[in-house]
Amino acid sequence: MRADQVALFTRILDRADLRLVAAGGEGGGDLARLRDAKPVDDLRALIATSDTRVVLIGDPSGFADGSSTTDFRTVIDAAQRGVTIVTLEPIPPLSLHLTDPAWQDASDVAKERVVFSPLVRRGTAFRRAHDLLESYGPIEAVSIVTLGRSAEGSLGARLTGAADLLISLLGEPLSVDAAHTPGSDDPPTPETLRGLHGHLAATFRFAEGHAASLFASDRAAAWSRTVTLLGPRGRIVADDTRVDWFDAAGLHVETLSADHDAEADLAAAIIADDIRAVLGEAPRVVPVDLAGVLATAHAALLSARTGHAEDPGELRRLGGS
Repeated sequence: MRADQVALFTRILDRADLRLVAAGGEGGGDLARLRDAKPVDDLRALIATSDTRVVLIGDPSGFADGSSTTDFRTVIDAAQRGVTIVTLEPIPPLSLHLTDPAWQDASDVAKERVVFSPLVRRGTAFRRAHDLLESYGPIEAVSIVTLGRSAEGSLGARLTGAADLLISLLGEPLSVDAAHTPGSDDPPTPETLRGLHGHLAATFRFAEGHAASLFASDRAAAWSRTVTLLGPRGRIVADDTRVDWFDAAGLHVETLSADHDAEADLAAAIIADDIRAVLGEAPRVVPVDLAGVLATAHAALLSARTGHAEDPGELRRLGGS
């Protein structure tokens, strides 16, 4: 974890009612001292020897970035021991890494214990919005706005979460057209999701003429996720606090509330609740289509670099997934 994540992790631990055993990284020593835990220098060794219920990774940096199969093996071995790896950045970070032997040889159960967080679909309000869809009917278009600060995950993380939600609603897109604006102190558009910071706008084209838009940032002043669904039966608007359904005439049909109306730190509450959900304290959601999600996110990144629309399916094929 980084130094700018210490306050966030402190609030997550309190909200999730987790006892810290060890902490590492740039900010790990400070957090360990605050929580009377063991400071560690080597994330790989920590995961390799951990017998805790969960390992929370705020900033994997160069760990499990595809440069070495050893890292993936370390993660999978821990998962097979029953350790849940919760990470604020996607592991693996690219779809082509899914062909790594360590990942391919792992059981589905082990791979499902390597969890990207916070997943939009696990949020209370968004689960309730999904429950409305049987009554709502077909979706024609989707808009997603997902904003946060870099301590809560990179722009690549926000893009990954949005890709998962889009695929769950409309399937894998046929094409993605994206533009990236780095923040004032950010580097130009990188080659991998983990190095992506700033602001990103994208449009997605799907089969049957469906469409979606995304605006994402890790340089926003506060956490915010809003999803709008449009179809013949009106509009559903969901964020982390509530869900509203308006019919085609604009009349209010239903409101569903979540559990975060008065939260002082919404990001910490959402991440902590997501961890509890992962550990079995909430209804399970359909597993992430990791190949599709990473291919879609990478297509957006590639489009931002090339200036042209990109096909996630082609990236899947090139990566062998």
